[in-house]
Amino acid sequence: MRGAGTKNRTTKKQAQSLSLKRVRLPSWTFWVPLILLMLMVLSCKETEQRNVTFALASKDGGTAGGPINGKLEVQVFDDVARTPLAGIQVFIGSNDLSATTNSQGIATFENLVGPQDIHVYACLGCVDSPLPLFYQNVSFYQVNASRVAIPMVTRDVSLSSGRLEGKVFNMQKDETAFLGVIDALGGFLLLGPTSSLTQQEIDFTVTSPKDLTFVYARDLDDWAKEAGVQQNFREAAILGKVVNAEKLAQPGVQVTAEYFNGANAGRAYYFNDSGVLDSSLEATTSDGRFLFLKLVPNNDVIVYSASRGIGVGLKFLRLPREGTAVLNLPVVPLSNVLNLNGRVVVFRPDYREEEEKGPLSSENIGVARAFINFSGDTFSESFVGNEGVVTAGHYQVTGRLPNSRYVIFLSAGSGFRATFQEMSFSDRSKTNYPLTVARISTLTNMIIQAQIPDPANTDEDGNIPIRLAFLPNNGEFLGRVTEKTGVLDVNGDPKLQALEGAVVTVTGEAGNEVGKAYAIDISGNILCRFGEGSCATDASGGFFVFDLPAASGLDVYVITARESGGALLDRQTRPVYANSVRLVELIKRGTLSVGPTLTVKGEGNNPVASTFLTLIGGPLQCAALCFTDASGDLAITPFTEGDYLIRMSRVSGGGDYSLRFQASKRRLGFTAFRIGPDDSSYNLTFGTGLGPLGPSGRLPFDIFFEEDPTFFETTGTITLPPGFQESDLKMASMGGVVPQGRVFTGTDTDMLVAQPSSQYRIQSILAEGIESFFLGVRAQNAAGALSFSLTQGLSAIPDVLDVSLPTPPVQITPASGATGMGLTPTFSWVPGTSSPVDLYLVSLESTSGALLWQAWVPGSLQEIVLPPFPEGVTAGLKPLSESVAVVWKVEAIRAQEGVSFHDFNRQELAKKIIDRSLSRSSFTP
Repeated sequence: MRGAGTKNRTTKKQAQSLSLKRVRLPSWTFWVPLILLMLMVLSCKETEQRNVTFALASKDGGTAGGPINGKLEVQVFDDVARTPLAGIQVFIGSNDLSATTNSQGIATFENLVGPQDIHVYACLGCVDSPLPLFYQNVSFYQVNASRVAIPMVTRDVSLSSGRLEGKVFNMQKDETAFLGVIDALGGFLLLGPTSSLTQQEIDFTVTSPKDLTFVYARDLDDWAKEAGVQQNFREAAILGKVVNAEKLAQPGVQVTAEYFNGANAGRAYYFNDSGVLDSSLEATTSDGRFLFLKLVPNNDVIVYSASRGIGVGLKFLRLPREGTAVLNLPVVPLSNVLNLNGRVVVFRPDYREEEEKGPLSSENIGVARAFINFSGDTFSESFVGNEGVVTAGHYQVTGRLPNSRYVIFLSAGSGFRATFQEMSFSDRSKTNYPLTVARISTLTNMIIQAQIPDPANTDEDGNIPIRLAFLPNNGEFLGRVTEKTGVLDVNGDPKLQALEGAVVTVTGEAGNEVGKAYAIDISGNILCRFGEGSCATDASGGFFVFDLPAASGLDVYVITARESGGALLDRQTRPVYANSVRLVELIKRGTLSVGPTLTVKGEGNNPVASTFLTLIGGPLQCAALCFTDASGDLAITPFTEGDYLIRMSRVSGGGDYSLRFQASKRRLGFTAFRIGPDDSSYNLTFGTGLGPLGPSGRLPFDIFFEEDPTFFETTGTITLPPGFQESDLKMASMGGVVPQGRVFTGTDTDMLVAQPSSQYRIQSILAEGIESFFLGVRAQNAAGALSFSLTQGLSAIPDVLDVSLPTPPVQITPASGATGMGLTPTFSWVPGTSSPVDLYLVSLESTSGALLWQAWVPGSLQEIVLPPFPEGVTAGLKPLSESVAVVWKVEAIRAQEGVSFHDFNRQELAKKIIDRSLSRSSFTP
């Protein structure tokens, strides 16, 4: 809200004399530079053995020395590790002249005079130059400096990027946070707003409207404080409620939680009769709620209770990747614990019905010595089926809880795929309950029958064979679609029969269809692929779905069965584990609908507005965007019975953050903006000199906001370049330069949370040791053109400062969407601003954002030619490939008092930049 009052105003003269000790930088900002200095001293000793005529990396790369007059030295180094790269091919001009870097990373050329085009390629796979990584290609055009240091950035994302991540503390529920990083060249990355996340299972036993429970990150922090612990970054939680058969809160219950492998998940905390967490309680009260903190996300957990005189209950759930899982834990009177027995048999779609005939009459094949593990048991407590002469595979297990659902892991040796199977039952003792494992040969035969092309194994004649095996780190669904017969078996469970004519699909968490789904017959043969023609299950109801990525260890998918006309039969949300098969029995459901209103409530049973709802494997059908109104209500299209997980998120109350940036960027300045509900009053915190990060580095940085800082206000007008609208403004921030680097210290909040305006208003705080101030303004239009202004060298925070953003260059060739440009196109552009440009940075990227080639160009040039790719170098390093679209960008850079292309380095350039502008377009060779 523009014009809102600023609290705790202080005059500029007072600001210069303030020590501002409450905005103190962390103690490590002293030690980081000292450690870096020591590393530099050590590296200098190493450099002395190489070439000290110009420093390794030449201050992060650039040009130095006098004009080229007979000799040119080109040093190539890894931009992350700062080590020289040997065996790199360096070309001059149109590849007529080339040299290879020596052990010091230096390629030397003799008998050269005047400006040269320098092109560097990482020769992966070349003779005498085996490099383990893919690096970008880079060029310097018309450089007239005798020494050139060129940083090479690996194309391996895990080595070329890092993450700054942590948790935001000290926020109110109605506040949110935005996070920003400024790098060595003035680039600004923004993340936010941070969110509170909750995941809840839909309970179909209640009628609409359905109440959902939302948990703020601030709620968790408060509860953790009461419990004497701290809920840290990427730690999940479970908030549950113990209920009886009438769905009423049940007091006097002790709750336990274990991970799937049996490891304890920590103690339960309980709430008193007033709904306040009391860490001294040892059981539920009339409130009925319990809480587990500091859980490892993305894991399966079993929550259970067995209280004498009250009853037992067990829930098997998967923790979300972040946030809180909400559940009800029904407890029912304990009639008896269950003693189960049956056989482990080889999978076939009708193995249950076959086993009802008795082991001597069944066509099932028993599996001896199968390793059997029930969820919640440690693997050391698992057991194996016996080796009976006639009834091989018989097992017995005692002490299972009734009215529960278990997940069972089975392993039967090298001939069988690791198999996960669910077991659900009533409170009656189980007899002749079959377990099953799938043969690897059966599954691979189905993959072969599916005729999936395998281009990775193309032969010398270009023939593409079919796939013969599983993909590594993937999982499968295997099972059948059924319906109830209306008859109960001897154990009190409904008898099922196969359902013909069903269509099976699998979707990921975002709702995208994944995997390859096929109908199979009773013998495990492929019949057809779902989605092609009229493919549906046959009389066996069987199906097989494979190629489900599970590289993270386990991933959640939604598996759905529908009638051929589209009516939903069953929908289940299940995790899939890497290199294993998950058995699923989809059962035709009733017609119970949930909706048309969902109501979200938080702590104290208060409605939570502006909460965004989604379904795992969605979508959730709403009239517009799925946000709750002021009453916490959301109107939805009713959906029928099924297994649904609903995710709720709200941009407030703190939460985790994870900000990716290039690992080669040293001296990151990190800033967090805390914004209140009126969009104008805010608070912030910052750190400087973060890093350096090594390859694949993760830098933890938790955010704690100061309660009541002093603010200083700057206002002004932003003049936008042609082709830009006020809505294109992305940032107007004040910053400070300290010995450890640069950091933003204030921002115009309307550019983060509301409609921006060319009349900006920034509120800033100060840090100790600021040497000077700068103002950064950034805009980016719908075409991707970017304009950035950096007003540097300010001696104090100004009251008023107007800014004019530069006009980006205009790309001429290749034009946007051009085709047939060949593999050595000419790039040309027109300067966008009338002021002289010092440097252009031209780059090629893949459509996914991977950097392929980069070129430094003097400001006097507006046309360059992509050099031909050298012979004998791995094709994977080519900047362009025929018929593969790429993005090309040209960035204009201006520096304070100018900078010579023939004598600059990246570090000095970063200190002098006053503006930069960029345009982008795509073309196809």
